[in-house]
Amino acid sequence: MEDRDENPLKIPKKPSPATITQLGCGHLVISIAVACALLLFNGLTVSSVYSGWASRLSDFWREPRIAQSILFLGPILLLVFQWWIYDLFLDRFWPARKRVQFSSRK
Repeated sequence: MEDRDENPLKIPKKPSPATITQLGCGHLVISIAVACALLLFNGLTVSSVYSGWASRLSDFWREPRIAQSILFLGPILLLVFQWWIYDLFLDRFWPARKRVQFSSRK
């Protein structure tokens, strides 16, 4: 007869904080929280930069449609750039061999 207490997914009973962030839901929650924080920071940054430069720009850039496009797309483009830089640094400074060993640890 099989022991019912055996963990079929081989997840440690008390996972370490690093393991929690690698689980599906934990990784998703952390990624969403970081993206929200970065979008907030990026929105404030783009808004302050745009308002500082708006008086020096031509009438085309101060048109409401263009200004709203900059204020909406600027933080999103910065977020994509930040995630790309994060991925680049992760690939550069954390070799794939270490990632595989760390994620397949039992």
